[in-house]
Amino acid sequence: SSSNSSNSSSSMGSGVSVSRDRFPGKESLSLLCSEAPVTEETLDAIAGEYYGVAANRDDCERIDGISVPLSLQLAQNNLWTGNLSKLIQFTTHLVVGANPLHATATQRAVSALFVSRTALKYLVSTLSNASLITQTEGVDAAHMHPNSTSLNTSPGNEGQHDGHDQNGSLRYPITQAFIECLFSYLISTKLSKESIFLHLEVVSTLLLLLSRQLFQNKPISVSLLSSILCTESKAIALFYSCNIMLSDMSDADAEAESDEDVIGGIVDLISLPYRLLTHSKEQEQRAAAAWQQLKARTKMLLLALFYSSTPTLQHSPFRRAWRSCIDSRTSTTLSASSSMVQQPILRTKETTTEYKQPHSEVSEYQLKEEIHFKSSDGDSSWLSWLYPSAHNHKDDNNINNGETKCSSSRTTTTTMEAKIGEEHCSQSDREQQASIATAPLEMHIDFAKVSHVLLSDIHTSYGTLFAYVWMHENESFLEFISKHPQYLQQFVIKILKTVHEQTKSIDDFQQQHLLLSILVLFSSCNGYERALGTKVNHEDIEWLNEKSPERMNLLSVLWNVLLSTLSFNWRIHRDQHTHQLVVASLCNISDLCHLKLDVTACRRFHRLFHMIVRLYIRLDVDRSTSTLEDEHAEEFVECKRFLSYLLLILHTIMKKHGSVNEDLLYTFIVDQNDIHLLQQHGAFPSPLVDIEKVLSHCEREILDSQSGKSNRIGSAKDVRSALKSAVNSIPSSLFSMTDLQFDFKCHQDPVKGKDVQREHLWKCIVMSSNLFAVERTYTFLNIDNT
Repeated sequence: SSSNSSNSSSSMGSGVSVSRDRFPGKESLSLLCSEAPVTEETLDAIAGEYYGVAANRDDCERIDGISVPLSLQLAQNNLWTGNLSKLIQFTTHLVVGANPLHATATQRAVSALFVSRTALKYLVSTLSNASLITQTEGVDAAHMHPNSTSLNTSPGNEGQHDGHDQNGSLRYPITQAFIECLFSYLISTKLSKESIFLHLEVVSTLLLLLSRQLFQNKPISVSLLSSILCTESKAIALFYSCNIMLSDMSDADAEAESDEDVIGGIVDLISLPYRLLTHSKEQEQRAAAAWQQLKARTKMLLLALFYSSTPTLQHSPFRRAWRSCIDSRTSTTLSASSSMVQQPILRTKETTTEYKQPHSEVSEYQLKEEIHFKSSDGDSSWLSWLYPSAHNHKDDNNINNGETKCSSSRTTTTTMEAKIGEEHCSQSDREQQASIATAPLEMHIDFAKVSHVLLSDIHTSYGTLFAYVWMHENESFLEFISKHPQYLQQFVIKILKTVHEQTKSIDDFQQQHLLLSILVLFSSCNGYERALGTKVNHEDIEWLNEKSPERMNLLSVLWNVLLSTLSFNWRIHRDQHTHQLVVASLCNISDLCHLKLDVTACRRFHRLFHMIVRLYIRLDVDRSTSTLEDEHAEEFVECKRFLSYLLLILHTIMKKHGSVNEDLLYTFIVDQNDIHLLQQHGAFPSPLVDIEKVLSHCEREILDSQSGKSNRIGSAKDVRSALKSAVNSIPSSLFSMTDLQFDFKCHQDPVKGKDVQREHLWKCIVMSSNLFAVERTYTFLNIDNT
């Protein structure tokens, strides 16, 4: 088998043949799918093969082309042979007995799980829950539990249960034991160089079991997987175990980047146990594929579990686990050498507090403008919807019915304890868990490491959504980011780079909406002003292609990218949500322009203003002559609204920060034609009057400073000096408008918003996980991904 595979020309990115004639273990798989019951020798032969890693979409397509006919044959014969249930039981036994220190045992578990996942993929995509259980259990699910309706409910209305019947026994023992062992493996086994491929298969299988959503025409409220094992303790332990794994991989990547050969460093880290791989190039390909896919699929798994319940199920354990994290370094009880995850503690409050569902989401936006007066009480915050932190706890209920030791880093021997619930709780225990389902949680996690994990791939679609959920769902993490400007700066630069690179060739507006929504959220952070004031190195913004003789502050970089995106979107894409979010960000940060804007940013703002003014004048003339069509009438309204915000931004900067941003004033002093045109049309009287007074004052001051000189124009240095003097002497009496402050929020219908994000997630999974064929139509996405 090894020699045949190595000599084949077609591979899965791992040196393993996937041609129809030389697919590993084809004879054993044929016996598994035949009309005869499978023997233990055949199962051993299947586990002894090497099936590789799907490194790209082509690999996935080849695997599907070979496995689908076999899976169809297996499904047809399985009802009387029971081969699938035997395979699942055999795989469960191997995964439970897998030992990272025993390469052969680990490899056998990987191979068996690969075959089980491949067979289940076809069944998950074609069968109902009840039919799927019938196949995996080997008997009719309805006969097992005739009173159970949980498997036959329509999509979107499936009932949630804990996987036990009225007597406390497992409803579907083979299926549940299989899923249970996958959960337990992730929870109890730390990521190591020997376990990398089994971790990948376990994560991939769990993600596959959640993929029934792809084949439904509406959101499924509770998946088969989460309804069986969605207990508080398992959700918490799984969430933290996955975060440990992501943190370890982030640390390994950071160390590998210091080496000249990055891929070589990863190969050394993993120490592949596959005797099939004889060439270093094949090792590099397989290691890189497994490494990258594990990071991506782990994040997708956490997101899929998070979105596996509708927003009406506010107390979903996976959602509560995500929202419950606090920074481990804020606790005085933690030592300096604390690892990424500390002991999860479930706390109950002395008084009942309503658990509030966050309502600031992305997509289907309705940007609500709140322009209000400054008061002595300080700026009003729009983060008040986040649930309050827990204090004065009456009782501490440690979930300590089991222990799992995990390494915080592959380079240290530090261990931690994550206390998890029992494998199978009694009925009284489950009732007690249900009684405290609304209690606030406090889970200690190192937010610095979380930040590094998010920054590593925030430019990808799934990475953007992963960061978005952290930002919007966890108040403590957002507070941590706001208190550490260095992280806030890194996030802003990464987001701006992604938005800038996508602007002209965008193929995923939803990702852009998520990124811009994060920027709107950042504008409310207390540390945003400090972060925007920092100077940015030229090498960090080479992608901006702006030739500035001096180092820009981050505010100027932000201003340049937002204005560029706004201008291009207005002229080309005309995407409403992008427009609203960029305008909201610009308005919210206009009060931060006491930081000096770069000359390039000032000129870019003036060019955008000029373009919109000319469009407004043309549409206004057409409207007055009654030649304006209905579609242009709507454009006129949008143009007028857009122009009003640009004028308010300009007015705010002139009134509050004109002395710092003399370059912006100078660009409008040199060219005042747009201001005069708007005045002639009688539009926007309040801000225009103030703006015209300020420009006239500054122009007059500059001319007066040059009146006594033979050269009336003066040198550039003289003009700049006169301008500086003029902006510093702007009298407050020139401004008649009230001092305004912008505070934009994102509002949406919570159910519809979650559905849009869930659809975006599954599109990311199809396009990026290499688990599903891209060239097919999926019911839930309702699009042809080709």
